[in-house]
Amino acid sequence: MPTDTTASTGQQPGKSGRRKGRKARLIVLVLVLALIGGVAYGSYWSISTVRASFPQTKGTLTLKGLSGPVEVKRDNYGIPQIYASSDADLFMAQGYVQAQDRFYEMDVRRHMASGRLSEMFGKSQVDNDEFLRTLGWDRVAKQEYDTKLSAATKKYLQAYAEGVNSYLQGKNGEDISLEYAALGFTNDYKPQAWTPVDSISWLKAMAWDLRGNMQDEIDRALLTSRLGPQQIADLYPQYPYDRNKAIVQEGQYNELAGAFEQGGTSGASGTSGANGTGGTSTGTASGGSGAGGIASGTPGTESGTGGAASGASGTAGLDSQLGGLTQVLDDLPPAVGVNGDGIGSNSWVVGGEHTITGKPLLANDPHLSPSLPSVWYQMGLHCRSVSSACQYDVSGYTFAGMPGVIIGHNQNIAWGMTNSGVDVTDLYLEKITGNGYLYDGKVKPFTTREETIKVAGGESKKIVVRQTEDGMPLLSDRDEELVKVGKKATVDTAAPDRGDGYGVALRWTALQPGTTMDAVFAMDKAKDWGDFRKAAAQFEVPSQNLIYADNENHIGYTLPGKIPIRAKKDNGSIPAPGWDSGYRWKGYIPQDALPYEYDPERGYIVTANQAVIDPDKYPYTLTADWGYGARSQRITDLIQSKIKDGGKISTDDMRQMQLDNSSEIARLLVPTLLKIDPENQDVRDAQKLLEGWDYTQDADSAAAAYFNAVWRNILKLAFGNKLPKELRPKGQCLWVEPVNTTGPADEAEKVRECGQRDPDQAQPDGGDRWFEVVRKLMDKPDSDWWTTPEGVGARPAAHDRDQLFKRAMIDARWELTAKLGKDIDTWSWGRLHRLFLKNQTLGTAGPGFIQYALNRGPWELGGGEATVNATGWNAAGGYGVVWVPSMRMVVNLGDLDKSKWINLTGASGHAYSAHYVDQTDKWADGELLPWSFSEQAVEKSTADKLVLKP
Repeated sequence: MPTDTTASTGQQPGKSGRRKGRKARLIVLVLVLALIGGVAYGSYWSISTVRASFPQTKGTLTLKGLSGPVEVKRDNYGIPQIYASSDADLFMAQGYVQAQDRFYEMDVRRHMASGRLSEMFGKSQVDNDEFLRTLGWDRVAKQEYDTKLSAATKKYLQAYAEGVNSYLQGKNGEDISLEYAALGFTNDYKPQAWTPVDSISWLKAMAWDLRGNMQDEIDRALLTSRLGPQQIADLYPQYPYDRNKAIVQEGQYNELAGAFEQGGTSGASGTSGANGTGGTSTGTASGGSGAGGIASGTPGTESGTGGAASGASGTAGLDSQLGGLTQVLDDLPPAVGVNGDGIGSNSWVVGGEHTITGKPLLANDPHLSPSLPSVWYQMGLHCRSVSSACQYDVSGYTFAGMPGVIIGHNQNIAWGMTNSGVDVTDLYLEKITGNGYLYDGKVKPFTTREETIKVAGGESKKIVVRQTEDGMPLLSDRDEELVKVGKKATVDTAAPDRGDGYGVALRWTALQPGTTMDAVFAMDKAKDWGDFRKAAAQFEVPSQNLIYADNENHIGYTLPGKIPIRAKKDNGSIPAPGWDSGYRWKGYIPQDALPYEYDPERGYIVTANQAVIDPDKYPYTLTADWGYGARSQRITDLIQSKIKDGGKISTDDMRQMQLDNSSEIARLLVPTLLKIDPENQDVRDAQKLLEGWDYTQDADSAAAAYFNAVWRNILKLAFGNKLPKELRPKGQCLWVEPVNTTGPADEAEKVRECGQRDPDQAQPDGGDRWFEVVRKLMDKPDSDWWTTPEGVGARPAAHDRDQLFKRAMIDARWELTAKLGKDIDTWSWGRLHRLFLKNQTLGTAGPGFIQYALNRGPWELGGGEATVNATGWNAAGGYGVVWVPSMRMVVNLGDLDKSKWINLTGASGHAYSAHYVDQTDKWADGELLPWSFSEQAVEKSTADKLVLKP
């Protein structure tokens, strides 16, 4: 048990304004808790009690299990740098320190990953737990620990767990974090000991949010209830390889490893040619024509854009099923992203030939869902002397609950990550017969297991999880809507009788044991490109774009991951027929056959979720759903503009690139919008804001506010009102032609349908896919997409592009008048585009006073959707910020002590710590903090020092 020798919290006072804000919140909180506590427990809390969970950051503590003393040095922002003489001591201390700052966050994460949220939060989380138990992340994590990971990795995980548990020993919940005290009002939950499997499970949760195109797969199938095959193809255009360059341009892959048959070449893979990105009518809206295949394209004649096709009723059952799955996915708490949607990142590296220092500069800013505390935790892990007994000298960003560093640098190399977006999930429709499923004409039994969900304040619930022989869980067992496929689901004549309906099963690479945890430790100590590539090969899930730089002036990129090889007739873009073995995966792309690039002649590498490689240059299918490259090409243009004529790039240049607010879609649309002649003077006044605008979305820009409102209304009028209810936002209700119309559409009686999707997840979201959709339609001013019916108040119908644009400009003017006032001089983008930071549990669903205590904001931000400064917003749901650059860093390989970094919030998860959100103002202003690495620089920046002794 730790012994307190010199007790001190070492907290910094902060700015006076912020200090007063914290005091005010504390006083309100204590008054309310005193009242509640006095009534419920005959006691009350004082401010000192609320602060009791703050960590000790100065003096000395005894930590049983250490082999030698460990120093924990924190700077003015509470960021810890740990110094030890053995690997085990280093990771044990890491566990202890992270638990000091973030244990409640760690505890919630492990309960989510293991499907045990109900143990903490009661019956409201039972449905989520049922779904998470069905996925079985913790079961896979245990298999990894037992069968896959190296002995060294297990040793580090055990040491980390010992450190966490040393912190927990002898503490009640309220001693650990304020949230536990709040939970104590409703249940008697007590934190349990940490295990190595808890750390591994979080990798599965992270992989879930970064899983790829599963939502697109669902959406394409849902669209068939309202749209025909060509219309769906319009909404999933081909990737613009000629305009937005792929990541790998001069790189290679092992052609020998890639020479064997892989179930589909680039011409039929869903990434180019007839089945290009989004595909044509057969590549997008059908599952292929093989035996037993799903013919999910809408049959019959089309009734015009947005109208119901005459045979659309055939997809009603599938729509119900997939719509139900979408609702389940929406309800799941996000791990690091917005439930898998909208997740992007920027990362690029510039070689020394183009930098002021003569050595590489590497930048990274992952775009994730905003959370409080931030998903990232900054720290340094330093061996006093690097040797075989103590191998690490690394600093960067990690996750609270996991040992090691995920993104950062050591003394030799630096690396960054962006989500690759490769397709590692597939949904399969299963013909269920009794307790079995049909497979190649035979009924196979499900593998089953029983799970017991314990519920705080209620009775436990038992569920049965069914999965196929090859390990695919049956997701449809977890929601009653998923059980019903419908009587007329469209399948081809060779499909099995639907009976009571088809089930939905999931194939996902993360549901198989892997070695990603080994990769983390291997990258942390890699010395050069060879070491890094070997480490990356173990990074199986989630598949990430990894960029690299070293102090020997080399730069590189590699794509690791367990990426499936699919059959020729299946590109993974829509749910596949599970009864046909021809649609099962055929293996995995060999690591040696995955694309990479090393020291390209151009001298830089950019990754921002664009296509990895042109499919004409690569024999494997990676995905049918890349990001469309708006951010990556903008970054490339910024780099090229700096290095032309021999210019050099500095660390601050890299920072300024991260803050670029330019809007590509504004650049495309504004010239046309300025040609529109609105009759209303108020609309003309708003239109004038766009004259001379440089397309920059600064927080104080009135032009950005108006343009984004126009863009939102263009999307709604042209596309949103024509999508099925399963994709539209909740609360948006429309009168539409019934899907099961059998007569002419104009004779059908319209029905009122309301959107079903969470606003942050709804379509059209306004991302760069929609940029590309609109770009291709700009030269088709008479396209049916530009038509609209009459609006409310007898607003005229639109019959072409310019009429729709005019109506969008009018609607945007009145929308902003309602939101910001009539005087356009008071308008600003930041007033619409605000960031609220919320505690992800009690801060979103707790009592009002608890939310007040735990949450912070708002901040008015610049940036926008598919912008380099990617403060994302969903155009279907509103203007609020839904994902952000969750951190920013720039590593200077010429002098590591001149590197810079920032986090979204602060190091601490304690609501009244000075380090709760002490980085957020600087983050919002685009500033970066000094990032000390050398022992001398760390010592100079140290504000508090804690010594942990054996």
